[in-house]
Amino acid sequence: MSDSNVDNSESESPPVKAKKRKVLQKYRAEYAIKYPVIAKCSIDETCAHCKVCRCNFSIGHGGIGDVEKHIRTTKHTTKAGNVDRPMRKIQQFFTYSKYLGVIRAEALFTEFIMEHNLPLACANHAGPLFRKMFPDSTIATKYGCARTKTSCVLETLAADDAKGIAILNILVA
Repeated sequence: MSDSNVDNSESESPPVKAKKRKVLQKYRAEYAIKYPVIAKCSIDETCAHCKVCRCNFSIGHGGIGDVEKHIRTTKHTTKAGNVDRPMRKIQQFFTYSKYLGVIRAEALFTEFIMEHNLPLACANHAGPLFRKMFPDSTIATKYGCARTKTSCVLETLAADDAKGIAILNILVA
């Protein structure tokens, strides 16, 4: 056979290129100077933490570009808009303030039952009676302290009599 017909592909194969190792961007302190809402991530140095969104995001590929991209996202702009609004008071998260009159009426009637040593069955008829007696009263329409609730209120007040009297004084005041 001639040398021209021999396959030399094994001996002359092209050299295999080594894959380039990707170098990821790391967090820099300059990011926080330019964007004060950005901080260093505690999990990874190729991530940043957004104080507004309370989330971590990668900055490994674009560095400051990734930070700017995050600042423009809908999630960030929406939450940043909410930061500018005044904070609500903690009392607004609880709805008991609009029922304070009803709570006061229930506590007072429970105290009345306890003071006069009346049977708890009287509480079953108090709600309908108050609604008939005071049809214009919003407190009377929302009053709902029958025997079961009255007994729970009594147990709570009797658990610590001094504490119960203090609570009742606050409700009456």
